[in-house]
Amino acid sequence: MVDDRPTVAVVLGRLIAPGSESKTARDVAIKGADDILEQAGAWQSMSSRQDSIEVACAFSRAGINRGHELVGRMASMGEQLGLAFAAAVESAFWSTAGDFRHRDLARRALVELQTHFVLGTGHGLANVAYRALALQPEIRGLLLARLKTTFPPFSEVRTDWKSLNKEEMRQLHSVASEFGNTAILRLIEPVIELAAGPLWNDLSRLRAKDFHRWRPQSAAIAGVPQTTPYKTLPDGSVTTEFRYPRESTEELSLQAAEIANTSMHALAITMKEFLDRFPDASEVLFDGRARIG
Repeated sequence: MVDDRPTVAVVLGRLIAPGSESKTARDVAIKGADDILEQAGAWQSMSSRQDSIEVACAFSRAGINRGHELVGRMASMGEQLGLAFAAAVESAFWSTAGDFRHRDLARRALVELQTHFVLGTGHGLANVAYRALALQPEIRGLLLARLKTTFPPFSEVRTDWKSLNKEEMRQLHSVASEFGNTAILRLIEPVIELAAGPLWNDLSRLRAKDFHRWRPQSAAIAGVPQTTPYKTLPDGSVTTEFRYPRESTEELSLQAAEIANTSMHALAITMKEFLDRFPDASEVLFDGRARIG
């Protein structure tokens, strides 16, 4: 006898795809893997330069502790990007895991973990951009006038920590434009473009729906339809239709994975462009007393 009753509750004991224990990241295809891994390593490696960059700050008008915090945030971003990549790999293994009824549930959970780290890395980049510009005393004055802060090192004030979004980056661009230096404008240009683009907005909306609003349950679970069960007929009467099982949510995990992977690669490219442009900008940020590259 076939039990065709819908599943209403599932609690997985683990998220790792069956048969993936002996596999490595080389066994799956992640969009832009080489770029992502390169930047994860490059940004973490910035920690080896914490002393030289802090000294450059201390002996310029940047001031003490600013270089230390900047480098620490950059290295942290590299680790976050690497963790996002690892989650993407684990998610991809589910595509080769054979017939598993709750594949979508596990794969989607790993994609959401990936999204968490991608967004964290992106918000870190926004804060690195603000703090890089705050090394320059004239720009600090503009930040104080416009945003009421100079982003003091080790601040725990919520408004001193920015998000990567269009509005926050518009304010950053406005400050840089008023300062008017080409190297500074080029430094932040890729960050502003990423925040304003559709990829980052799609990822942010996906996370907002999953985290703040009504996250639809995964495929193969009955769940609750995200539509009203009531329907108004032409004569004004109201009928009720309780659909059970609900409409299909197959491939939710694949859709989310596509958004997360594409955004992760775009972020890695943006990080590379920022790092490549930092040496020229550093001459301005450190009053011509140091070039960090």
